[in-house]
Amino acid sequence: MKGIEFALFPNGWGQNDAAWNFAGYNFATAAKKDRGEAWMTFPLQCVVIKHPEAGYIMYDVGCGAREEIDRRPEEHRLINPVMIKRDEYVDQRLMQLGLCVNDISTIIISHCHWDHIGGLEFFKGTPAIKHIYVGKEEFSFALVASHKSSKGYSDALYYKKNLDVDGAEFNLIEEDIELFPDVKLILFEGHSPCVIGLMLHLENSTYIFPSDAVTAEICYKEPIVRPGTIYDSLGFDRTLKRLRKLEKEYDANIIFHHDPWNFPNYRTMEWIR
Repeated sequence: MKGIEFALFPNGWGQNDAAWNFAGYNFATAAKKDRGEAWMTFPLQCVVIKHPEAGYIMYDVGCGAREEIDRRPEEHRLINPVMIKRDEYVDQRLMQLGLCVNDISTIIISHCHWDHIGGLEFFKGTPAIKHIYVGKEEFSFALVASHKSSKGYSDALYYKKNLDVDGAEFNLIEEDIELFPDVKLILFEGHSPCVIGLMLHLENSTYIFPSDAVTAEICYKEPIVRPGTIYDSLGFDRTLKRLRKLEKEYDANIIFHHDPWNFPNYRTMEWIR
């Protein structure tokens, strides 16, 4: 569609054992018993879309305030620390593009893990906080995981504070939809109960953002390295098959969310049309 543009912007970096993201990556062997580079640094990202009819749309909102300091329990930060500066949070990134949080009309949350949904708090009191889209199965699972204990979190990467944001109204998606003309939401299995993938049909090209459903190219191209954090391994296989079909059908470009190898080649902080 003529007039659709998007900008990809980084929200700092996460770190963890490589096996969290890529099971089987850099396995030790009989010839190389020392596993070597077990600790990995990977990008965190969001997407803002400019749409001629719907205005500005966010796809994911990144981390919540003080994520690198004390937003999560210390034992979680030891496993998944974050390196993020104040000017890398979603509100500041929007300002660097000449926008502000009040310019956003709609928010799409790919899934409810902390590094994708935490930034909702920056949108309190804005029009977008009333127009959040998330997968129904994902939202239900996240509510149970985060609210079943007085701690307000679970080891499954869900936190109560990220869901109980003042004024937030969630629209629950149960099937693939075209949310706005040439902005399509695709429900993927595997990584979590439901990951909303994004497909944008620009004037002369198509882009697919599978989010953590397929987090990096090494999880996609043969021979694949399977993801480490996974809810449904058979669902992941179905997602691979579906994503490959969509890529071929639309001759699409795929942007992988946490891909440390491809990230340096992505165009960030500029409008792509």
